[in-house]
Amino acid sequence: MAVPQTLGELYYSGLVHLRPDRYLVKRDGAYQPVSTDAFADRVRRCAGALIAAGLQRGDRVAIFAYNRLDWAVADFAAQILGVVDVPLSRRCRRTRRSSS
Repeated sequence: MAVPQTLGELYYSGLVHLRPDRYLVKRDGAYQPVSTDAFADRVRRCAGALIAAGLQRGDRVAIFAYNRLDWAVADFAAQILGVVDVPLSRRCRRTRRSSS
């Protein structure tokens, strides 16, 4: 197997080790498994939405979300497209989030 050269390639190489409980989300106070196939489908749909929004390789997109599965979906979608994701802290005060 070739050594992955990009984060997107690393993501795809990790999918070959399918485990139904690779990802967990907390719902109603308990952790529930999310299958690798379901996660990969969400990443593909998010990547499609980024393309539909006009983003191309090298563009930047901000991720403003709590540390949860949706953040990882957006992060991997950006990586497979070659889009630079810029994580914004949810702890940042409103006045510091405004553009200058």
